[in-house]
Amino acid sequence: VLNRKAGLAYIRDRIKIAKRRKHSLTVCYIDLDNLKYVNDNYGHREGDKTIRSAAKLMKNALRETDAICRLGGDEILLVLPDTTIGTSIHVLERLAEMIARRNDKARIPWKLEYSYGLAEFSPGGKHTAEELVDIADRNMYKMKVSKKHKKGVN
Repeated sequence: VLNRKAGLAYIRDRIKIAKRRKHSLTVCYIDLDNLKYVNDNYGHREGDKTIRSAAKLMKNALRETDAICRLGGDEILLVLPDTTIGTSIHVLERLAEMIARRNDKARIPWKLEYSYGLAEFSPGGKHTAEELVDIADRNMYKMKVSKKHKKGVN
């Protein structure tokens, strides 16, 4: 798993390649839901285990050309070269299936859940790595707010 600095450098490199090849690149900003609950009720050791488990599942859902980056805390970025937002759904479906299986088998009193947001660098695009991450972050936040409203939490 790349750290934030290495992850942004990877995105910059992949943007250069995408421009040259006229391909798309998608970034997926993931925030693990309810990690504060796990830390507060079961300790930071359990919270760290949850982050490691999530990262492992994400790595297993990715292709060889994809990358995973821990931005900090419970925030993770997936970098999906040669992928549009539409085709990135295949990766997210694989990840959702893996997490569902993990939640069914886990002997813990909480479920691993996440919110995500996507941003695409299209051929001929002008976005920087930082701008893509910001767009994906804003889209993730919209999902997180939507989930809270569905649960009736303000």
